[in-house]
Amino acid sequence: MTSDAPRLDPSGSTDLDLVRRIYAMLDSAGAAAAGATTAHPDISVYQSEQLPWGGRYTGREGFQRFAQALGSALDSRVEIEQLYQAGDRVVQSGLARGVVRATGKPFEAREVHVWRIRDGLVISLDMYVETEPILEALRTG
Repeated sequence: MTSDAPRLDPSGSTDLDLVRRIYAMLDSAGAAAAGATTAHPDISVYQSEQLPWGGRYTGREGFQRFAQALGSALDSRVEIEQLYQAGDRVVQSGLARGVVRATGKPFEAREVHVWRIRDGLVISLDMYVETEPILEALRTG
């Protein structure tokens, strides 16, 4: 049986504390900066292949490629509705709101992020997003 007690890293922070700090960094410094200090060397990042930047990215270099591709395509922000510990994962659900840079079209999409932490660093991040609103905003014409 797995415990739902908060997992502590060596500094005494919980996984949930770390993810909260990451979202605060995303708002102030962006994904690349957040990943530089919080990504495990073996990080795995996933987003739907339906999106132009989607797929599975591995390692810190893969995370940086993902962050650059996403940031080049979208000017967006996550609005957190729920953030909670779920066993060995941290789950966030909310809305992604923003604008597609190439078209100038706005979008709003439901999303869920599932985080796993190892040794106080992010080892995996799976992002599930309502793709149709983003695909619509990506269309030109």
